[in-house]
Amino acid sequence: MEKVDNLNNLLLYHLRDVYDAENTQMEQLHKIKSAIQSLLLTDVVDYYFRELQKHFRRLERIFNELNKEPEGKKSIIMEGLLKEATNLIKITEEGETLDAALSNSIQHMNHYEIAVYGTAITLAKAVGKHDIAESLLETMREKKQYDLELSNLTDELLIPHSEEEDSPKQKSNA
Repeated sequence: MEKVDNLNNLLLYHLRDVYDAENTQMEQLHKIKSAIQSLLLTDVVDYYFRELQKHFRRLERIFNELNKEPEGKKSIIMEGLLKEATNLIKITEEGETLDAALSNSIQHMNHYEIAVYGTAITLAKAVGKHDIAESLLETMREKKQYDLELSNLTDELLIPHSEEEDSPKQKSNA
């Protein structure tokens, strides 16, 4: 991996990080999906997988434009987030609780990527690579939209459950 001694190399560092993060998620998302019971959440994860593929291809085009190889950096943070999701699968009771936990895990991964894309956009603009910044901005917008959809789904998964948990308490206090 190249030494990070200027803004161009710092941009490459972040692009390689997010490239590996997208790739690692595509490789590991099936483990998360197999633990999900909600059909709606499964559909959302399928959509997320297709979005990851699109983002991955966009990053490959950016690396081609830069005449650089995308490999060379492991996304340690994404690996940690995926390990956390795997741990939740092991320790969380199946059903809506696990679905909510995995929905949150996917959201954490998405938030990390939004942060990295934001950094890369700023760096691309700083080094005059405005076309690349625009491509990255398109991806970040899509990730933010997905985040809103996932937040709404998580609310749907959790709110009915929380109302059920409140009901016996309300009855016993009456």
